[in-house]
Amino acid sequence: EYNIATGKCTLWKHVVPDTKYVDSFSEDSEGNIHFRATGPADLRMVFSPSDRSLHVEEASDAPTTASNSSPLPLPSLPEGDTAFQRQITVKGRRFAISFPSGRFWEIDTRGQLKLLGDPGAPQEYWWLNAVPGAVVGISYFGVVFRYDLETGDFVRKQLPNLAAGGNGLMFVEAVTSRWVIGANYSQQNLFKVDVQTGRVEQAPTMIARVTGEPMCAVGLRGKAYLGIYVRSLIMVYDPDRPFAFGSNPRELIELGTKYAQTRPRDAVTDGRLVYISSDSAYNHLGGALAVIDPQTEHIEVYHQLIRDQNLPTLAYDPTTGLIWGGTDRWGQMRSHPPSQESSLIYAFDPHSRQVVAQLIPWQGADVTSVLGVSSNGILVATDGQQIALIDTSTRKVLYKGAFPLGLPHKVRLGSDGLSYFLSGGKLYRWDLEQNTLTPVANAPGCYFLTEASPGTWILADSISLYRLRLAGAGP
Repeated sequence: EYNIATGKCTLWKHVVPDTKYVDSFSEDSEGNIHFRATGPADLRMVFSPSDRSLHVEEASDAPTTASNSSPLPLPSLPEGDTAFQRQITVKGRRFAISFPSGRFWEIDTRGQLKLLGDPGAPQEYWWLNAVPGAVVGISYFGVVFRYDLETGDFVRKQLPNLAAGGNGLMFVEAVTSRWVIGANYSQQNLFKVDVQTGRVEQAPTMIARVTGEPMCAVGLRGKAYLGIYVRSLIMVYDPDRPFAFGSNPRELIELGTKYAQTRPRDAVTDGRLVYISSDSAYNHLGGALAVIDPQTEHIEVYHQLIRDQNLPTLAYDPTTGLIWGGTDRWGQMRSHPPSQESSLIYAFDPHSRQVVAQLIPWQGADVTSVLGVSSNGILVATDGQQIALIDTSTRKVLYKGAFPLGLPHKVRLGSDGLSYFLSGGKLYRWDLEQNTLTPVANAPGCYFLTEASPGTWILADSISLYRLRLAGAGP
């Protein structure tokens, strides 16, 4: 609470137990502040500035405003919608926004609906207001419209809401030799880059029915398989087709409700199936591994694959055909203390659908990450301080200790059979058979890398993408 007159700021830390977020603030006619507290509990709360009291909102506490009250009952919902998200009465006429389509309606005295306009921003949250001669709306991501009460004209605009570096990149991933996709932190955003021309195309609207960002992706047979925060949605996207809410990308499954998952963490493929790992919901323990068959779109989910551990990293091993993963023994964002003594490395067999190996390179470590596997079956792992090299066939630790460079974020297997990673502003080629490290390009600040076609790499820092053609990679 900030007092503008005195400059005094008062902070209530963790004001509602068993929650992580507070949002959706509004003030009623008596000056009480209403808000919502969530994660994992979901409560409506009321704060009274006059007596400094805080309590759970009862039905009698709900604020009465023009946006949520109406003298007449609502009509039947439009096809495809589940609620009327916002309502307003202006000069005796009732207007509403339906959700999730975001369409703008008038409700007559008989309860009949008349479509007045479609702002083209599905799944967004809206605010409605009356201005002289019109009703205006603004969406969460800056779509605005004006409906003229006299003429019936409906005008829609998009506020300039893109800013270079406004939100850091989450990932970049090559889907085909032409298309690379990526996403930004903390907003519903997906973009694709034409590797040949450098043209960037942003999704013009929300891409999913949840408000979190895409966390990871992998390409297989021309399609991208995406993991979306929150509620761990898995979606499929065709970069050769335009973005279209509800159909491209298209939702395949939600892991949140049934399996208490919230944040997809990594995605890999063995060339036949797709594997996406995830973290548990807040205040829970135990991640999940989803195995997707692209031909049938059949998905099998292995919850608690490693008991009470989240699954932050994955890598495919071309030598053994196994999927290797690392674990995190804490709950999502450390929301729940661990029940297990140590994080570990595991191997998942796609044929038996069983965990066939568990290794603990660092006893007691909170997080053990798998960075990649070389073409000759050397797994690269880290606990955040040290690196380990493990033979995936014998499962013996070949080396554990310091690394001569800064620890990589990811080790990618190139089309030439060698491994590549970024460290200290350079791109390195790592021949794990000869045990040699060779710097091949300067890449200041770059953190992400993906190979679009043989010898053509896309690198990224927090705000920019770079195309790199390695010398001697062919035409």
